[in-house]
Amino acid sequence: KMSSGAYVNWFDSDDLMDIDFLNSKIEPFLRDTDLDIVICECKIFYKNNSKIIFDKEYSLNSQNIIEDYICRKLNIQTASILWNSKKIENIFYDEDLTQSQDYDFISNFFSGENLRIYIIHKVLLCIRKGEPSISLEFSNFNENHIFSFVKVKKRIIVKFSNNKKIVDTMANQLLSSLNISLQQKMSKNIILIYTKTFDELIMNELKVFKLKWFFLKYLTFFLFFIRKGAYKSRFFYKF
Repeated sequence: KMSSGAYVNWFDSDDLMDIDFLNSKIEPFLRDTDLDIVICECKIFYKNNSKIIFDKEYSLNSQNIIEDYICRKLNIQTASILWNSKKIENIFYDEDLTQSQDYDFISNFFSGENLRIYIIHKVLLCIRKGEPSISLEFSNFNENHIFSFVKVKKRIIVKFSNNKKIVDTMANQLLSSLNISLQQKMSKNIILIYTKTFDELIMNELKVFKLKWFFLKYLTFFLFFIRKGAYKSRFFYKF
């Protein structure tokens, strides 16, 4: 809301940008003013004592960058993206989320139609991992994080309901997360969060679980009741 520029690029205080980070990303916009976003590649770095170590590099080679990002096959950092500010005037971060905020925001943008995306196949961004990094603030898994996780997955299923690959992937991730919650013997309230979500998706004619959820729903509460977790029954929690 405060930004007044023609372009927007978020950037965390603990990451590093290449000297050509901004110039390289602005050039495609100067050649084509109708572009929506320009994305660069990134890599990970960390400090070992006083030495900086550069680690994994994330390529953006993809036949379908939107689908691959949402299905978590591509790592696109928020700072990797230079946005045409006019294209995100009506898209905002959900400040009630305690995790997956960036993933939710980018997925929301990617649900738009006829997007024009330009990829720079060059590492211009370095993401810091390791010691006190802002990205580690919410590392403890709790009820609020689970609620945020489920909320984002449900939104994606609704927005991409016509894309079977994305819907199936989100369904698998939800079931896998429910499985883990049962294994860790989490609270009944968390089990209810999943149950309500699955019930809503089926009620809204998003038949991601078909008849399977009828069986899983009662199995889930039984496993929770006997406090055994779901590990031995994990094969049921696969879409």
